[in-house]
Amino acid sequence: MRFHTEALNKCLELDDDEFGFIMMDGNKTLFSMLCVNSREVLHIFCENGYNYVRKTDELATIFFIDPALGQPNVSRLILAGSGKYFEKMREDTGKCVFDMNDTLKALEMGATEIVIVWEDLDITRYVLKKNITGKVVIKYLSKKQEADMSNFHNLASSADMYVQEKMLLVGVVC
Repeated sequence: MRFHTEALNKCLELDDDEFGFIMMDGNKTLFSMLCVNSREVLHIFCENGYNYVRKTDELATIFFIDPALGQPNVSRLILAGSGKYFEKMREDTGKCVFDMNDTLKALEMGATEIVIVWEDLDITRYVLKKNITGKVVIKYLSKKQEADMSNFHNLASSADMYVQEKMLLVGVVC
């Protein structure tokens, strides 16, 4: 197996911050800290089956999240491993979702137990009312999308939509 590390080398040369590093291959995981002039292996473990992913997740939290602040204790986290393992992670098992739209659908259906959200997520939930029909539309917009007034305009009727509610997505989820 060959790893292409050119991009990582450039990051390490330019940055004095510590990087977290997780190397996974499907049953063995290495956790380490990297900096310009040093590297420290934090832990290595081998495990088979379902517990492998759970244990990797738990140890990543222990090594790279400051428990007092609930914030990362590294400037970047690098996740590396065999393509076969990452393909397995991408399989649609229906047990977890990663993108915003799938997460919101799961929330609406009441199908979630745990939601992990970046607290600085810069997405706003808008409840908009169509001027002519009175129909309510919900949109999730980034700051860039908020600046585009066409997102507040009903293209079918050429009428503006009025904001009934505006809330940061983090507030909606939590």
